[in-house]
Amino acid sequence: MNFTDRIGTTDPVVIIGPQLICGYINTALFGVLSVQVFIFYCAFPCEALYLKLLVYGIYVLETAQTALFVEHAFRVYVMSFGNIEGSNIVGTSWFSVPILTSVGTCAIQFFYAHRVHILSRRKPLVVVIIILALIQLSFGIATGVLAHRSKIFIPITFMLQLSTVIWNACCALCDSIITVSIIYYLSRTRSPIKETRRLVRQLIQLSLETGFLTSALSIVALLFMLLPSNKLGPAYEGVAVLLGKVYANSMLVLVNRRARITSGEREPQVFGGGTTRISFRVPDLEDGRTKPPAGERIAMGEGSLSLVETG
Repeated sequence: MNFTDRIGTTDPVVIIGPQLICGYINTALFGVLSVQVFIFYCAFPCEALYLKLLVYGIYVLETAQTALFVEHAFRVYVMSFGNIEGSNIVGTSWFSVPILTSVGTCAIQFFYAHRVHILSRRKPLVVVIIILALIQLSFGIATGVLAHRSKIFIPITFMLQLSTVIWNACCALCDSIITVSIIYYLSRTRSPIKETRRLVRQLIQLSLETGFLTSALSIVALLFMLLPSNKLGPAYEGVAVLLGKVYANSMLVLVNRRARITSGEREPQVFGGGTTRISFRVPDLEDGRTKPPAGERIAMGEGSLSLVETG
């Protein structure tokens, strides 16, 4: 029985449509991630070393995944053009999707576990998050190894399906616990200062939005894997490609919320109501070098890059 018989259709919209659309979204999210990493690089030159390693390490992983996805797309849509069976070959997807995604997700969940510990000071809660992160990492790697051995996506073996289900279920559960914990402990913050209360509300809203997005995507991937129809197999493959980029962008949104951008004498554009500013310097026409706008100088502070008036 060939691939189209197993999936029950020869319609390319069903077979390669989800992968192609999610591939476009994945590439767009990589562009967004690149901008966010650039903002982090400019705005927080004195940030803690562990956070720099996390941000740049995640970016390296996502760059590698994007490059491997381009290779996969070239093989499916160019080298296998006209052969629908080509879209069922695993190729490098066994490494680029489950393994790289689970490694990056685990690192990000460790970062959130550290934040939850700062807010709650409850070690049992942090231990639960870390255990779930390690479980999803283990089953993500197992999913990649089993997919590599399988060579094809459909029909999916029982062990591969079980490993994938546990991987996505642990991701969804861990994200849900992190989101609920952060929102709960932030909501208990009481301050007589209006600005502090405003920042706490923004953090709660941001945590809810990013946490809901990552949890919902993991749940959708889990449902696609659990539902019996083979027609949903390509849809799962498409959604799984997006997991890593969504996790990475969600983390950078929280990290970069302290940044502001100023240009010349314009009012700063605020990202998340923070205090850090980034100056886009203008060319000095006299000697060809760049310098800050007139009347301002660059001041380097701990974890920030700010503008100070000199005139």
